Amino acid sequence: MTKTLIIVLSALITLQCCNSITEKEMVENIPVDFEQIESVTLDDLIYDIKLIPLDKKNAILSTIVKVIVFRNQYIIWDESDQIFFFDEGGFFLNKIDEIGSGPGEYNRIDDISVSPAGFVLILDGVQKKLLKFDIENFTFVDELSFTFSTMGFECVNEHEFIFFRGVPNQDKDEKYQIYILDDNLNITSKHLPYENGTSVMFAPRRALQIINNQVGCMPIFEQKIYKYDGHDFSPRYNLDLGQYNMDKEMLLNNTEFTNSIDWLVGANRLDFVYFLNYYESIKNLYFYFYMNGKDYFIIYNKEQKSNKMFNYISENYLAFNGKPIAVSTEKDQFISVINPIELLAAKEKLNIRLPKEDKYREIEEIINAVDYNDNSIIMQFSIRQ
Repeated sequence: MTKTLIIVLSALITLQCCNSITEKEMVENIPVDFEQIESVTLDDLIYDIKLIPLDKKNAILSTIVKVIVFRNQYIIWDESDQIFFFDEGGFFLNKIDEIGSGPGEYNRIDDISVSPAGFVLILDGVQKKLLKFDIENFTFVDELSFTFSTMGFECVNEHEFIFFRGVPNQDKDEKYQIYILDDNLNITSKHLPYENGTSVMFAPRRALQIINNQVGCMPIFEQKIYKYDGHDFSPRYNLDLGQYNMDKEMLLNNTEFTNSIDWLVGANRLDFVYFLNYYESIKNLYFYFYMNGKDYFIIYNKEQKSNKMFNYISENYLAFNGKPIAVSTEKDQFISVINPIELLAAKEKLNIRLPKEDKYREIEEIINAVDYNDNSIIMQFSIRQ
């Protein structure tokens, strides 16, 4: 009996060790070498480019914040606190413009998502409510209230929502960055605790993202991407910035840094990376961040486990300043927004002529037709492996 018990205990210990090793191996490390910054042209970097000019006759946009592709529609959250709907050719379909304080109205849009069943969900962080609109007829359906502060959310399915809270306060019960809610917006679990309350933070532009039906999250002050398995969040990727990774404890405990401006000055002086953001497609991770006032971009191929780092794109005929910044993803493509004023300035300044190939003909026709008063252009593109 004693011998049997020892064997069973040994097996359990071995199993626990194996599980621990497996979890550790699941975290994929992405080393960053600032000595290996590549020089790339736009064609070196991307292909399968599609430009979608957005109809300006029936819709006037300000600044595009977020783009969601769903059922061959572009659902666009604009800075004017309106949601615009365009078809795959860029023709205007309808819009949601329900600013107010009554039922079915929002004070401000803080985030949007689309449920698998086809409901557009609008987060109003001021009134602390989530509004639901039907994507087929663009009508208001329902709204639900919540009680906590939040910066963004994603709809996992019709019965589960993930809210990103940003910087929690000092209350031990409110220290979590992630809340999981059910279809009545009751909190079912809390994740990713943050011990130090602070009034200053560097949160990713989009902390939560869904790719391949899996939710990813980059918490504040971290260079790790966590994945949600339906029960908990576990680290999946680690962007290894070495000595340039922000020392959050040092910054938090330094009395010099009392506001966001002091933080930026301090981060620059101490050679720390800040404003770290990421977007994920099926095959690639697209990181961009700042250090010493400069932009840096990293493309990580998840299949080949290799990365390419650059801070400028030459021969760039689609974006001024050589910086195509993604705002969303659709399967294995990234989505960017081209400002017509910047595009025309780039065309005049760079004086670049597109190659005389069929694949560039449509792009050239769209560029030549751009006017300063046009809406922004949606660009979808794939990353070269």
